[in-house]
Amino acid sequence: MEIAWHQQFIGQWFSADRRRRMLQLLEARVGSRVEFPVFESPVFLSQTMRQQLAQFAVEIAQEAVQPANRERADQGLPSVYRVPGATRYPLFLVIDFAIAQDNGTPALKLVELQGFPSLYGYQYEVAYAYMEGYGMSPDSLDVFYIDITDEMYWDMLRQAIVRDHDPKEVALVELHPWEQKTLPDFTALRKHLGIAIVDIVDVIERSGKLYYRDSEGKLVRIRRIMNRAIVDEMESAGVGVPSWWTKEVDVEWAGHPNWYFWMSKSLLPFLRHPAVPKTVFLSDLEEIPEDLSRYVLKPLYAFAGKGVKVNVTPEDIRAIPQQQRSHYVLQEKIAYLPWVPTPYGHNKTEIRVLLLWEEHWKTPKPLIPLVRTGRAPMLGTGYLRGPWEGASTALFPRVSLSVAEDQ
Repeated sequence: MEIAWHQQFIGQWFSADRRRRMLQLLEARVGSRVEFPVFESPVFLSQTMRQQLAQFAVEIAQEAVQPANRERADQGLPSVYRVPGATRYPLFLVIDFAIAQDNGTPALKLVELQGFPSLYGYQYEVAYAYMEGYGMSPDSLDVFYIDITDEMYWDMLRQAIVRDHDPKEVALVELHPWEQKTLPDFTALRKHLGIAIVDIVDVIERSGKLYYRDSEGKLVRIRRIMNRAIVDEMESAGVGVPSWWTKEVDVEWAGHPNWYFWMSKSLLPFLRHPAVPKTVFLSDLEEIPEDLSRYVLKPLYAFAGKGVKVNVTPEDIRAIPQQQRSHYVLQEKIAYLPWVPTPYGHNKTEIRVLLLWEEHWKTPKPLIPLVRTGRAPMLGTGYLRGPWEGASTALFPRVSLSVAEDQ
């Protein structure tokens, strides 16, 4: 069913002019340049696939936060990065699934999970840019995993990120945010929520309180932080974590930083969900497998495929010092199903579930999808540079799709 929708899109709806219009609309909607590759099409998913993605993501999230798993993951959190005031659940978490092969039919396999905010603003805007740019009727398409309206989506994000504070006193904090490729997400969130975008190096601490300077140079109190800063990026940039990072400062966290370490690939060896590939810590590996072609070597704390070895050799494993091997996993390789038809052949696909988990909820809510699709060995956006490769979203048709006339 999904394949038929994609073939219809290629044959009837796609044109170079409509794609240019879609990209222009996207940048207008987010209010900034989009520097990463945008796939030519949304990815259409059936209601069955939609429900299974949501179900598996919730099940894996619930398993991951069990006390025994939380305790195991906590052992990997260096004390120099430990931030006080951790929450019971990760407010933001994202879970990535590959469309894998099961006797030639699609099956979901977990790629990774992250207790970190992903593109909650951008993914909303790109969905509507696709629909408007290609003339698709939003009345026949669903954008979300669950039955909510646009207003409900932004109300949930406003409650999660802003709470009852003045939005100007809520800061999305990142290292050099104006230089990040994820800037379109930051500007989309600012558009909808009114929050500030603040470079972490510009955060000022005074007597246990945090501040930033606005465009007029006035000092503004930060009462709540939506953290997008990643520790290893700060270290790599020579900035290091700020002095207030591990202190008891008077600030709330919209997404506590400790969950970046707790909800990560470090949990994969302990998860028993049937969608989770077999995974072992490199430090627990008794001997190197004879057939390494069946495995992928992954660092625990890295984004966008950084440091991943798809074609592993014994030398790759031996080159990792013993004291660092607990920070790597050897994971059973996923057999991707070439699934999404394009003019250049069928693409491999990974689908992300972006979830929200408030402290008073028993289970997290799967909200909105993100898709990466292409023919490269890895599907991080840095590897997807060919035609009909890139980042996208999923749309869930309610009824037969209709196409509006070009305006």
